[in-house]
Amino acid sequence: MIAIEKIRRATSGLECVAFEKVDGSNFAFETEGKSVKYYSRSNAIGHQDNFIGRTKPIDSMYVYHAAVLQLFRICDAQRGVVVYGEYFGGWHPQAGHHGPGNSTPVQQHVAYSPKHHFYAFDVLVDGTWLSFDEASESLSRAGFELIAKPLARGTFDDCLAVDVDHLETKLPEQLGYPPCSGRSIAEGVIVRPVCRRQPNETRKWIKKKSIQFLEKRPNELGKALCDPEDFRRLCWHFFVRPRLESVLSKEPQLRLLEAANLRQVQQLFWMDAHDAFSKRVKMAGMPEPRGCCASLRAEADSLN
Repeated sequence: MIAIEKIRRATSGLECVAFEKVDGSNFAFETEGKSVKYYSRSNAIGHQDNFIGRTKPIDSMYVYHAAVLQLFRICDAQRGVVVYGEYFGGWHPQAGHHGPGNSTPVQQHVAYSPKHHFYAFDVLVDGTWLSFDEASESLSRAGFELIAKPLARGTFDDCLAVDVDHLETKLPEQLGYPPCSGRSIAEGVIVRPVCRRQPNETRKWIKKKSIQFLEKRPNELGKALCDPEDFRRLCWHFFVRPRLESVLSKEPQLRLLEAANLRQVQQLFWMDAHDAFSKRVKMAGMPEPRGCCASLRAEADSLN
């Protein structure tokens, strides 16, 4: 919650944008106009290095070299251009096995494509960030196929309101593959200002991840438990109508509209949901954030 409040204040008065967070591995291209280098976060990657499994990045990323060099020319760069994005794919159970990276999934929780691909979302030109719109236009003109598209625009809160728990990825469709039942829920969204031109400015980004995605990834669930706001969202995910109906089915008399019954229903509902959540937390090998359950219980009890 603290991180969200900081970013909310930092983005006050700024137009923000939300776009899909792809489930993959951080990747970047860098060029001075002649050669193309690869990076993952701040680490250089050789073209022939093993990157995902035993695959070499040159095998699937070479097809983007022409677009990277064209982007340098389009941006009229003097020193260098860096294109940031996500390296993803390598798994789709309904699309066969073909192409660079096939049967070597970068991640195996969203079925994107049997091949490895690159999803671009940011551009740095001579040390200056392009705005989201400038980057999108330049990347498209240069020939990049997969570019972050806005799911929402407006204030920080407008963008944060995107319903990530029912957001399905459109990347398989863009690549010509069918959506895979149960494996199409997007990882989440990234919310950031449309414009950010200073290379050393504080990062005003936030990732909002799907609860379904977090539940399938114990390591990601562990990270979410370290953030009070994510913890709160995770808890509320267990307070659903079917669970309430299950509780009431065991004590049918509690359906009577009496004040005493309401308090007992609240108590039983909370205990049942909290027990289910605690079991999920143990799977991640993480403790519950101190104090969060007490504040959440108080909030739950205040609801009618």
